[in-house]
Amino acid sequence: FSQFITELSFKLSQIIIANYGIFDKFTGDGIMAFFPKFYSGNEAIIRALKAARECHSIFKDHYNKSRECFNVFIKDVGLGIGIDYGNVT
Repeated sequence: FSQFITELSFKLSQIIIANYGIFDKFTGDGIMAFFPKFYSGNEAIIRALKAARECHSIFKDHYNKSRECFNVFIKDVGLGIGIDYGNVT
């Protein structure tokens, strides 16, 4: 399981970085990343949505390749992204 999480976290962080985002941390049930306009540019929201789509895809692929590590019943509950607006200091 630790190998699964370590590899997943690395893959997700690379997607965020490739889309000009700032990867903050793996939260246990997701990741926290920022796409501030001063760093990600005027298309920050587009980059965030693109990164989210890519993260969902890489999660699905990574999970399917690692299914032998888990004993679960597959249910299609989906994943989501959250967007929070505010000042960060």
